[in-house]
Amino acid sequence: MKTIFVSTDFSSTGNNAVKYAVQYALSTSSNLVVFHAVHMPKFSPTITEVGFQNLERKTEEIHHKKLQDLVDKIYLNLGLKRAGKKTKVIVKNGIFVMDTLLKAAKSHEADLIIVGTHGATGLKIFGSTTSELIFNSNTPVLAIPPRCRYKKMESMVYATDLKNVVSELRSIAPIAKKVKALIEVLYLDFGMIPNRPIIEPKDLMKHVQYKKIKVIVQKEKQGLSILAQIQRYLKNRRPEVLIMFPEERSLFDKLFVRSKTEELLYHTKLPLLTLRKSRVTNSN
Repeated sequence: MKTIFVSTDFSSTGNNAVKYAVQYALSTSSNLVVFHAVHMPKFSPTITEVGFQNLERKTEEIHHKKLQDLVDKIYLNLGLKRAGKKTKVIVKNGIFVMDTLLKAAKSHEADLIIVGTHGATGLKIFGSTTSELIFNSNTPVLAIPPRCRYKKMESMVYATDLKNVVSELRSIAPIAKKVKALIEVLYLDFGMIPNRPIIEPKDLMKHVQYKKIKVIVQKEKQGLSILAQIQRYLKNRRPEVLIMFPEERSLFDKLFVRSKTEELLYHTKLPLLTLRKSRVTNSN
């Protein structure tokens, strides 16, 4: 992982995501791009083209100063020295803020996008929702809940239906390797796919080329949904990150349509790392 991209809308949750990203970037020796997208209205006939360009430039300058001050304050409060060459502060104008964000992340060759979630306001970020960003991003997205503090990633829980477990683990492994975290492969057996063979950890280690993998199989708990069972497992295990590959195809995947993704983000107090399933399967 070379570049981490974090975006804030200057809310307390968004700024907390920047704080998380600063510590994560330092722990992984990654470059950090701190981004803010300014929503600009469409061109108005009451303003000349030159006047509109001047307005855009002035708006960017104001928000760039605000973002620069925020980053400096976070480093100061953490007692950390800011590495000028490894930390960039970027502000861009755009009509559609999420598109502006994704375009900026791509132009900076981001390996990971970090954003905050807004559970109390429907998970709103920049006028869109966290789940919409998850479903539109080709880059892994790490969603940070409100008031979540950075912790060294000792373990990651990866919930799976085992359909693309090897290819998905290969996409997770580079992130886990950076922090030497254990990947707990959690398979919830709800009988949706009969006779699903369970892969041995040693086989996964061989295919993925990463040794810190553990496989956990849990049978259906009477009266508990998949979502509730995942939450119960997380409460007992207390990992640092939950990993999922959302898409709307299999019976298992239907859990993760936008409304369910928002429900999970709302209730889960852990950072949620998501990678689109189609992105992984199409690249293998």
